[in-house]
Amino acid sequence: MIAFSTADLPDRDPGFAFRLNIPETWAASYVTNAKAITFYQPEAGDQSTVNLVVTMKSDLPAGSPNATLRIDQMPASTFDDQTEASMAELPDWLTSKHRETYISIKGNSSSYFVFSEGPSVSSAVFDTIVESLHFNQTLPTNSTLEG
Repeated sequence: MIAFSTADLPDRDPGFAFRLNIPETWAASYVTNAKAITFYQPEAGDQSTVNLVVTMKSDLPAGSPNATLRIDQMPASTFDDQTEASMAELPDWLTSKHRETYISIKGNSSSYFVFSEGPSVSSAVFDTIVESLHFNQTLPTNSTLEG
């Protein structure tokens, strides 16, 4: 695993202010139209291998959560969910049933970061990524990628 910070994504929504660990073979991209961060395997030559999508939502899904937990001292819940409509910029698997973890955003009890687990990601890897999450109070809004 390697450390990733949302500060390394140019032109991202400043609401995405966190750090986490991702597999060394993954890369990240901010999808402006969808207001989402996608994590994918760049060796595929494109973003067709999206493994994880992070979005912000204002509502929890209907029904009871599969589990409740705390991530970086914030309440979180996991659900089996599916997105109603797909956006061209996001993977099709979001419209199929998949696991999502909703994490309350600091300072806003009615907004959530939503981590969506892709079908090619093991539950152990997904859990490790989500559990490594650390919210930043102040991240620079503009940064350049190094590499």
